[in-house]
Amino acid sequence: MVNTPMPFFCENEICTDILLEGRVGSYHHTIPVRSPWLVSSSPSGAYTVIALDLTGNVSDESDMFAILQLLHFTNDPPNIQPCQLELPFFIDLNDICSIALDERRGIVYLSHARGYLFAVPYA
Repeated sequence: MVNTPMPFFCENEICTDILLEGRVGSYHHTIPVRSPWLVSSSPSGAYTVIALDLTGNVSDESDMFAILQLLHFTNDPPNIQPCQLELPFFIDLNDICSIALDERRGIVYLSHARGYLFAVPYA
């Protein structure tokens, strides 16, 4: 496991951080080049969603165990609140090639490699 520190900046200095276990996931099943990391932040910067690979063995994608982690940043007091999002049984994060976050609607959008678009509410 890799611990991924996620700092939160307040006016150009780190005011709080959180330590997440795992690796930031990327899609790489059918193409020789990996996709960008599966991370998205809201326009305000208050939320970030990350697909984390918890297997520790990235050479064998078939055994990949991934979770979808939502981080909520607050300023007063400076804090990062993590929340693991529950996914329906038919969504496999190994087949997700991009992530988007709609803060106004409270929805995480997951783009599937076969063209499906899933909407996962978090609010």
